[in-house]
Amino acid sequence: MAAQHRDDLRRRAGDRAVTHRSRAESWARAAGVAGTGLDPRRVAYTLPSGLGDPAGAAAAVAGLETSLAAHYAGLVASAPAGGRAALVDAVAETTAEAVAWGAALPALPGMPEQDAG
Repeated sequence: MAAQHRDDLRRRAGDRAVTHRSRAESWARAAGVAGTGLDPRRVAYTLPSGLGDPAGAAAAVAGLETSLAAHYAGLVASAPAGGRAALVDAVAETTAEAVAWGAALPALPGMPEQDAG
């Protein structure tokens, strides 16, 4: 997405891509799948439509960050005590990024099923 835009949108999207790439590498190494055929980062996916439009691109990023917050929150309960802090930090970070990209802040970030709104 960063390559399709310019200025602030390009910088912000590029910064998030670097963060997500680094985090994915850390998780893949911790899981022992980095560089193997089991590495889930190698999966092909289809990009959503509307990424060429700044509003559509921002909505897509907001949705991605919101989804990541929910996934990280779901992992907290099953993580060992020493591994929870990084996941809680990831929930907070991805929730803040989602809001910065235009998502509404839910009552319980990372737990959309608990949101009464």
